[in-house]
Amino acid sequence: MFDPTSFTDTAGHTVSRLRCTMPPTWHDDNVGSIAVSSPGGSYVTEPCKLEQIGPDRDCGFTAEDVLRTCTPGQTVTLTCTNQGAAQTLRVCEQSAALGVGVACAFADARANVIVDGPTQVAFPCPEIRDRGGAGGYAVYTASVVPSQGAGSVICSDR
Repeated sequence: MFDPTSFTDTAGHTVSRLRCTMPPTWHDDNVGSIAVSSPGGSYVTEPCKLEQIGPDRDCGFTAEDVLRTCTPGQTVTLTCTNQGAAQTLRVCEQSAALGVGVACAFADARANVIVDGPTQVAFPCPEIRDRGGAGGYAVYTASVVPSQGAGSVICSDR
């Protein structure tokens, strides 16, 4: 037996459905699960595959080992310098739940500057995701032109 529904087909005819009585527990065993693992990281921290260069790219970045704290909304000023090739410095949010920086794309960065000698970077302190009231950020760096070799950036917030 079929019962009419409120749906119609392209010709305007009423669509019917099979009449059936479902027991109240029909969906109790309708569950599946699989184990999933991830090497971690983000496309921002993966190597660039298309030889991208410049400060706006979203690959080839390395996270600083330290998560930094600050007061949400207040301006943070970092004084940075590089050693070796010019570096892009990108400032991103943190996640309290994951305990890591959120490797952000260029469009989502709190700051994104080239460090080639003494450089000051100023940005508003972001709230840490999933922890209201606390503030903090993570720093990521990448060589502006990877073929010029790796470099490093040292920043102080004093």
